[in-house]
Amino acid sequence: MKKHANKVKNTLMSLISAMSANPAPYVKNPEKDFTRDRKLPFSTTLKILLSMGGNSLSRELLEHFDYSVDTATSSAFIQARHKVLPSALQTIFQKFALQTKHVKKYRGYRILAHDGSDINLPSNPNDTDTHQGYGINLLHLNAFYDVLNKVYLGANLQGKRKTDERASLIEMVGNTCFPDKTIVLGDRGYESCNVFVHLEKKGLKFAIRAKDVNSNGLLAKLELPKLEEFDVDVRFWFSRQQTKEVKANSDIKFLSTSSKFDFLPLKSKETYEMNFRVVRIKLAENS
Repeated sequence: MKKHANKVKNTLMSLISAMSANPAPYVKNPEKDFTRDRKLPFSTTLKILLSMGGNSLSRELLEHFDYSVDTATSSAFIQARHKVLPSALQTIFQKFALQTKHVKKYRGYRILAHDGSDINLPSNPNDTDTHQGYGINLLHLNAFYDVLNKVYLGANLQGKRKTDERASLIEMVGNTCFPDKTIVLGDRGYESCNVFVHLEKKGLKFAIRAKDVNSNGLLAKLELPKLEEFDVDVRFWFSRQQTKEVKANSDIKFLSTSSKFDFLPLKSKETYEMNFRVVRIKLAENS
């Protein structure tokens, strides 16, 4: 276990060292920031940020510098931290996650689940993106999780009032490197043709739970077998037009101006073909 922990730590330290050799892409002012020798160079600032626990800032600094008389002051650290761009930590996160060796797979595929969870914040009624009333402020954390290897490959934050897990998934799909064949898992909140196409364009497979055929979801609008269980391929077209031809063709589905679909502009006269598989499975007597 210790050997494995040291290996993980060494991997992280090597990534930080490589970034420290050229910190310009990760700082606010490349011509000035971290160009002189100080107690808090770029690498040390990152290491402190990553290792901080729940103590006060001054205590964290004392522990990092082993209670030396040369310990950097809290003010110095705050100034150094302010120079670092968020992309520095994002780069470490993504590159470190991709260092996983001997990746476990399911029939040759890496399995990634996308989901979200709320995070409590200190009460701040002036933060309209996160304030819920009654002194409650919440952030929504969205994450890409490798189910078999138990490692996160992506994450982003949204104010609770502006939570959009579909938009989060689409953003992460665009920003994440997928070196292996991948299947993305999602719950019913991700049931969206816009999401489906973004995943397909990235070369990803997906298995996303949908609202049942008798609900008000996507499947209720399709012509599917009247059976308890089925496994069928569906094919239809989207259109932004409401012409007589479109209305007369049951295979063409009208997209209103409020429908989010990035692959068919609002005033487009074209159609967009959709193909996917629908599987209905009986889970219990009435489900």
